[in-house]
Amino acid sequence: MLKKFPQVALILLLASYIRISFGCKRNEWMLVAVIICPLFQAVGFFEYLCMIDNCASYVFAYALPTLALMIFLPPYYRAAITGHSGLSSWLKPLWLLLPIALTFSGPIIGPVLLILCPFALLYLFYENWKNKSDLSYSQRFIQSLASINTQLLISFGFTTLLCMYSFYIGTHNSENSWEVISLTERYKKLGEGLIKTTSFSEGFILILLIVLYNLFLLQLSKTTGTEKLVRILYFALLFAVAYLFLLPLGGYRSYRPYIIRRDTLQPVLWLLFFAWGLSTVYVLKIISSVKRTVCVSLIIIISLVYTLTDKLPVYTNTCERQSMHKISTATADCIELKESCTVMQWGPTLQCEDTRYGSALLHLWNITPREIKYHQKP
Repeated sequence: MLKKFPQVALILLLASYIRISFGCKRNEWMLVAVIICPLFQAVGFFEYLCMIDNCASYVFAYALPTLALMIFLPPYYRAAITGHSGLSSWLKPLWLLLPIALTFSGPIIGPVLLILCPFALLYLFYENWKNKSDLSYSQRFIQSLASINTQLLISFGFTTLLCMYSFYIGTHNSENSWEVISLTERYKKLGEGLIKTTSFSEGFILILLIVLYNLFLLQLSKTTGTEKLVRILYFALLFAVAYLFLLPLGGYRSYRPYIIRRDTLQPVLWLLFFAWGLSTVYVLKIISSVKRTVCVSLIIIISLVYTLTDKLPVYTNTCERQSMHKISTATADCIELKESCTVMQWGPTLQCEDTRYGSALLHLWNITPREIKYHQKP
């Protein structure tokens, strides 16, 4: 349930964003959900194309905060598209307080909002600035700022400050000292990661190529609404580039050797899935019936590729349970675990002292009668 609920909710919310983008009907909204569903991989293209991680702690750290962010943003996105947020007056104070929880809920939410909120405010300020060229610079500045929606200005301004504080707190993360490499080296590893991500074996490039082709078709089309959708997709691309460029500033982790992975890529994946669903459904609406048949066939083939590549995951925690039982029944203050699986650690534990925090937590949870340290053979 921990993994199924966020996955279903993310798919439906993503379809809702696409529905807001061009006001599609209810049956088209369900079509969008069906189209993007195969992209949510559990086993197949897992390493770089997974929104719901196998590890429960990663679901809490990444998927659930992403879900909360997607619940927070629709009123602002709807206002940007339609001019009306659709947010009830009694909910507006709550939406001003939600950023307090959001910015500290996961490692990627703060950076996402730190890009999104200032960028949105600067864009609106610039648009207002262009339209007030007849005023003096001081009046132009004040009027350009005052013309921004008050709810948006307060919410996004407050969120930006919270994100900066969250970023400051992150500089004291104990993992920052595990392995330190230069910023130049981190960008090199990011480049290697991008090359690996865009290989055909990882499933990322196929969707990206289809999105780019759809974007090309939309630019050729002169129908009403196409220009707005193309602009939305370009903004999504701009955000993705900015996010990837800033990613190495978050430090380096040995368990994430190429900087990008399924967890840190989630904002980009979300935008890619969004672009895939939005562009595909709209292309189906504007092309002729003959071309639509070919396009539908292509969509079915792509969906089958991702569906058949994926499969039901088979997880067992027998090894961890055996280790936990051995620790809980131990009489010594430190024991050796013969099992190869990790316990309360990312990797094998070679010294008893390295498990002092894990043993304290096991005791706090009443799994062990006292703090019992453990280690494994090298």
